[in-house]
Amino acid sequence: MGIIRYLLSASCKQAVWTSKRRGEFGFTLLELLVSIILATLVITPLLGFMIDILQTDRREQSKTATEQELRTAAEYIARDLSEAVYIYDDEGLAAITGNYAETTCTGSACDSSITGPSNLPSRNLPGFDGSVPVLVFWKRAYLSKNRELLGRVADPNNNDGFVYSLVAYYLINNADALWSNSSRIARFEVKGPLRDASGSTIILPEQAGYEPLDFNLGALQDVMRGWHKSETTNYNFAATSTPLTVLVDYIDLSNSTVPTSALFSSDLSASIERCPNEDLNRNGVIDGAETDANGNGVADIWTQVPDYDALPATYNALKTHGFYACVKASEPGQNNIARVFLRGNALARLGNNNDIPVYKDGVANYFPRVRIEVKGNGNL
Repeated sequence: MGIIRYLLSASCKQAVWTSKRRGEFGFTLLELLVSIILATLVITPLLGFMIDILQTDRREQSKTATEQELRTAAEYIARDLSEAVYIYDDEGLAAITGNYAETTCTGSACDSSITGPSNLPSRNLPGFDGSVPVLVFWKRAYLSKNRELLGRVADPNNNDGFVYSLVAYYLINNADALWSNSSRIARFEVKGPLRDASGSTIILPEQAGYEPLDFNLGALQDVMRGWHKSETTNYNFAATSTPLTVLVDYIDLSNSTVPTSALFSSDLSASIERCPNEDLNRNGVIDGAETDANGNGVADIWTQVPDYDALPATYNALKTHGFYACVKASEPGQNNIARVFLRGNALARLGNNNDIPVYKDGVANYFPRVRIEVKGNGNL
C-alpha cells in the first residue's frame, strides 16, 4: 500500500513539473517566424484566388447587366421603328441638321433653331452639346384613350387617336452628374395635333416646335428632307411631354477612325459590322427593288447614319461604333428599313468614371453588341 501511494505522489509531481516547464518555454522566435512564413505562403495564394473570383464575378455581373440593358433598349427601338413612315438616311440627316451644324446652347436651353454657316440651311432638328443625331424618323404615333388622352381632351366619342410625330435618337457624351462619362442614348419626340374624324377640329394641339410636313414639295423624299421646325414656337424641353429621355447608359465610346467609305470594304476588324453595299437575297443574287432610268433592277444601297465623313472634326469623339445605323429604301425614295447597331461597355461600370476602358480584342466579351433590323410599317 505504501508503494502505491509513493508512485502516485511521484507521478503527480512529475505532471506539475512538466506543466510548469512548458509554460516557461512556449514557442521560440524562430518557430514563430517559420509559422508566419508558412501561413503567408499558404494564405496569400488563397486570398489572391478569392479576390480573382470576386472580381470575375463582378465583371460577369456587369456584363450581364449591360447585355440585358442593350437588349431592352434594342427592343424598345425596334417597336418604335415598326411604326416608322420614313427613316432619314445620311443625306436626309444632313438636310435637317444644316450639315450637322453645331449647337450654341446646352441642355434645356436648346429650344431654338440653330443657324449654320451662311451656305448651309438652318438646323431644324434640336441639337445638344456633346451629341449627334443617329436614328431619326417620322412615325404614326398611337395615343391611347386610357393613357395619353385620359382626362386631357374633350373627345365626344372617347376614341383612341393617331398623330404624326418626329422621333430622334441621339448619341450623347457630355458632363452630367446623373450619368456615366461613357456615352448614352437619349430619345426626343415632338408630336403633331390630334384631329377629329372629319379633320376640321383639333382635339389635342401640337407640341411646341412641331411643324407639319409640306406635301406640296413633291416626292416623299423631298417632303421629308424639306421639313423645318415651327417658325412660331420653339421646342420646350421643360415640358414633361417633350423631354430628352435617356434610354440606356454605358454605350461604348471607343473612338473609331474608320470613315464611312471604309465601312463598305471587306478588310475590317471583327469588332465592326459594316453596312452592306448591296442587297442580296438568300441565293446571293442582287434583289433589285429599285430601278434605273431604263427600268432595270438595281441593288438597294444602304447608307450609314451618322455619316462619319460628313461630320465636322469637332464631332470626332462621337465617331464611334457604340451606336449607328444603316438605312435603305424598300422602294425608290421611301426609306423605311433600318439596321441598328449598339455596343455597350461593361467595364465602364467597374472602373474610375474618369478613366473609361476602351475596346480591345482581348476583352471583347465585355463589350456586348446587339443588332436589329426593322421595317417601318407606318402609313401616311
